[in-house]
Amino acid sequence: MRISVIGAGSMGLFIADALAQTKHEVLLVGRPNQVLAVQNAEIMKRTGSRLSKIQVPMSHQLDRECDLVIFAVSYTELEFAYQANHAFLENCYMMSIQPGVQGANILSCHFEPEKIISSLITFKINRDTYSEIFLDHDGQWFIGKPYVANDSETFKIAESLGEVFPTEVSFDISAMQWLRLLWDFRLSLPALINQTQEEVYRDLDFCRLYGMLLSEGFDIVQKGLVPLASLPNMTLALIEKWATTDPQIIAPDIQVYFNQSSGVHGPGILLEQIRRKRSSEIDFINGEVTHAAASMRVQTPLNSKIVRLIHQVEESNVFFSPDAIKKAFGLN
Repeated sequence: MRISVIGAGSMGLFIADALAQTKHEVLLVGRPNQVLAVQNAEIMKRTGSRLSKIQVPMSHQLDRECDLVIFAVSYTELEFAYQANHAFLENCYMMSIQPGVQGANILSCHFEPEKIISSLITFKINRDTYSEIFLDHDGQWFIGKPYVANDSETFKIAESLGEVFPTEVSFDISAMQWLRLLWDFRLSLPALINQTQEEVYRDLDFCRLYGMLLSEGFDIVQKGLVPLASLPNMTLALIEKWATTDPQIIAPDIQVYFNQSSGVHGPGILLEQIRRKRSSEIDFINGEVTHAAASMRVQTPLNSKIVRLIHQVEESNVFFSPDAIKKAFGLN
């Protein structure tokens, strides 16, 4: 299979390099400075204690026909990635790997529904320093067609990805993405106060605030009749329990879970983006629920405030103190 990965950030680099070790023909497309850094071995892959050079053909623009294109870019770069490479995108399958639920919708403006594949990745790729990327924790890759039924080509793609990553075809990919979106509400608080998830959720007040945000978001999803489906690392039953129980009461349970979960660590994608002086994807996480609520003419004061405050951090390059956030949400 001819596979192109557009986006040479940590995730794109890792995916492309891993697939390049198989029989497939792989091309990684990145910005000129990213291509140069990899070619000069300024960015390496760490496996355990071993560093290895990333060995995958690279280009700053798609220059060949392919069977599958994986868009490993942020939402803010997705349209640009299409425009820069559209000459060779007409006859291939498109896969989005962005968090949230809008990746496929953005691609649907340019491609037929049967050519679009949504995905959800539960493994985590991280960057220890600028020059080292590594697999932070294991997980799975779920793929599925969001607009039409999965077909033999979907399973063929899953088989190809499965040569490197545990991959499963999902018949509820959109429902899984919506549950993941609610789970990802936890990423907004670290982005406000410049702390890791471990640091944030040692504080019972912030566990309570996550419960408040989740309750508001879950209510909107229920009002919109949006289906939800469990993930390997987070069940619908648990999200529903947290969302429908008084936040003051459920906060200790949330704290215990967060402190024991291997998936709740590090700064999270939103804080990583802000630290790199880039626009975060908050509009596609908490903001997704506020947009859905607005279409129903329903207010979401808590999540709307989160979105507004994170945009303030992005614009000012100044983080809030924990006490300031607690005061803003009436927690002290």
